[in-house]
Amino acid sequence: MQTIYLKSPMKEEFKKYIKKEENNTDINKTEIWIGNFSSDPTPTIDPIDIICKIIPHFQNQDNKIIIDDYLRYNNEKKWEKPLIFNNIIFNKSVDFNHNSFEDYISFTECTFKYVSFGSYTFKKEVTFESCTFKKEVTFENCTFLEKVTFKNCTFKKEVTFENCTFKKEVTFGNCTFEKEVTFGNCTFRNEIILENDKCLSFFASIHFYKTIFNGNTSFSRSKFYHAKFEDIDLQGDDNQVFAECLLENVDFLNVNFRGNIQFDQSEMKDVSFKNCTFKGNSDFRKVSFKGKSEFLNCTFEPLTNAPNEQVLFSDSTFEGKTDFTGSSFNVKTNFSYPDSYFRQKPKGCYFKDNVDFKGCIFSQETNFSEVIFEEDTNFSESIFGKEGDTSSYEVYFNDAKFKKNIRFHFCQFYNEVSFYNTSFEKLTDFYLVKFYKAQQFHLTDFLDRAIFSNTIFYREAQFLYNKVENNSYINFESAIFKRGLDISRSNFNCNLNFWNTTIEEDGEDYIFKNIDDIKYKNDFEAHNEVPSIYKQLRETYRIIKDNSYKQNNKIEALEFSKREMLVYERELKSVSSKNNNDKLLLLANKISNNFGTNWLRGILFTASAGIITYLLMLCCLPFIHNTYIFISFTSIIIIISAFSFLNKDIDSFLPILILIILSFLLTIILFKSPFVYKENICIKDYIIPDFIKILNVIDLKPFEKEENSIFNLSGLSYLFLFIGRIFIGYGYYQTIQAFRKFGKS
Repeated sequence: MQTIYLKSPMKEEFKKYIKKEENNTDINKTEIWIGNFSSDPTPTIDPIDIICKIIPHFQNQDNKIIIDDYLRYNNEKKWEKPLIFNNIIFNKSVDFNHNSFEDYISFTECTFKYVSFGSYTFKKEVTFESCTFKKEVTFENCTFLEKVTFKNCTFKKEVTFENCTFKKEVTFGNCTFEKEVTFGNCTFRNEIILENDKCLSFFASIHFYKTIFNGNTSFSRSKFYHAKFEDIDLQGDDNQVFAECLLENVDFLNVNFRGNIQFDQSEMKDVSFKNCTFKGNSDFRKVSFKGKSEFLNCTFEPLTNAPNEQVLFSDSTFEGKTDFTGSSFNVKTNFSYPDSYFRQKPKGCYFKDNVDFKGCIFSQETNFSEVIFEEDTNFSESIFGKEGDTSSYEVYFNDAKFKKNIRFHFCQFYNEVSFYNTSFEKLTDFYLVKFYKAQQFHLTDFLDRAIFSNTIFYREAQFLYNKVENNSYINFESAIFKRGLDISRSNFNCNLNFWNTTIEEDGEDYIFKNIDDIKYKNDFEAHNEVPSIYKQLRETYRIIKDNSYKQNNKIEALEFSKREMLVYERELKSVSSKNNNDKLLLLANKISNNFGTNWLRGILFTASAGIITYLLMLCCLPFIHNTYIFISFTSIIIIISAFSFLNKDIDSFLPILILIILSFLLTIILFKSPFVYKENICIKDYIIPDFIKILNVIDLKPFEKEENSIFNLSGLSYLFLFIGRIFIGYGYYQTIQAFRKFGKS
């Protein structure tokens, strides 16, 4: 590098500020070094004025201007001309205090070290484009009256805007902040310019777009009016602070927050977060949301998977419409109070207008306890938990109050949900909801309409000590309960609808096979002493039966009446033998007509009673061979065994009927065998008439007047006839009762 002497014509008084001219072969330009201001003995020297007069002599594509001296001012001077610097390197610090720029300022492709503006007023536009700031940048107590633009700039060190006021639009476009950024106690306010009551211009107060913050960022106690943050990466691992801010008409679009994200104790009016990602702790505690608030398609994720990472909205108030549609909460979420954060328990959130969580995903623990929803609330198509997740995360709505309509359409709850002491004052709609874990509604208030239509409960479901009004309506139409239902102590003294409700029998069998591990055993661990599970289910079926009869739904009333008896039968089998009489009665009702629901079984029972009676009476005849007696008793045992099998499998009617008929035909065929009779007697002509006489319970002496009968009743055969006709008559009654199942009530 060699020294080149000044070739441009210039006043002699300025030449002393040219420190040197050097040809830099690396960039193929001549470097013009300007300085010597700090050593000038002239007290009234104005370095900016000197620089502005020197630069035009050198500013072309072959030169590179380097300001190699400190620029410090503290003289309350007003700079009244435009200030334009292009492709300048400021090799020393730039420090201005108590000055004002009356005209616009522009720095393009400039490189700075330290930059500091204190108590400055910028009355015209300020532009920094394609600039590089190698050291700290500070703006303190400054006022910007017109538009401020930082475009394609890189900040290598800390940036501070402290106690600044921005009256017009502020833009940070395609900027990179590699260290901490602080906007402390700043005010971002746009002004609407009117002429003849017509709006001429309306600017966002601050606009960040395609900007990267690699360090911590702080906007604490700042005021934003009509601001926009678009395509922003806040990558600091520690703090991204917007605490105690005032934000009005602020949009966050495609912003990536990372670290401890603090918006606590702020006031937000018409603030929108769209397609934003929050990684780490997100703190929205004690925020006052006014106007419309949006968190659309946002994602809340853990940063380090630490157990204390969570999303907090505790003690916040939402006064306008709130929309969380499409957002995913993949970290612990709390709209209530986090016990570990407060010594004194704060309040839950307060939503004063409509709130929409449609399509949200809550994959971790979620808490809406003590939250108040004043207007309509929508959780439709939301997912709570993750499919296949075996963790114990829960969703809490404890002590929450829904004062208007609440909808959970198509929701999927993979985690347990607690509605303890929750109050639903208007429509509560769980249409097509799926509860994959055991579900309890304990002390839950249903004060208007509760819809559980087409809802599927995959585990236990219990409604316990609920509060309803006389005109409340609870609808379980087409609901499916795969592991039982307990409404035995639900206090549902209101309008109920169980049309087409399914309580699966396989689930009921599972309950009784695993009775010690079922949630019903201790009311989901709520009580130590509770009625037995048998009584809970039996009372549930009784309530459904009674409600079905009230609605003249006799078909389903009969079904649940049968289920009630079946559970009672199980209950009797599980206790001591003091209720043997009831056990026998239930057994007789079950095998004779399936508790009044199956007339074919009544006919089968009656025919079987007649067959057994006939076979026993034949065995009393003196000319019957002992071999036949053995075969007859074998047939009787087969028939009784068939009914025993019928008792266990109530849907096996057809094979049992065939088995009984075959046994009877086998017995009849054996009459033609030579080893049946001791004497040469043929009785085949008497079989059918005698069997019909046995079935005719009205004829008290069926064989005394008949000469063509093989029976000559003795004491034992009379006894068999007497006992047999009791069962035959009972079979008639049960058959008739089953025939009348749709006519009785």
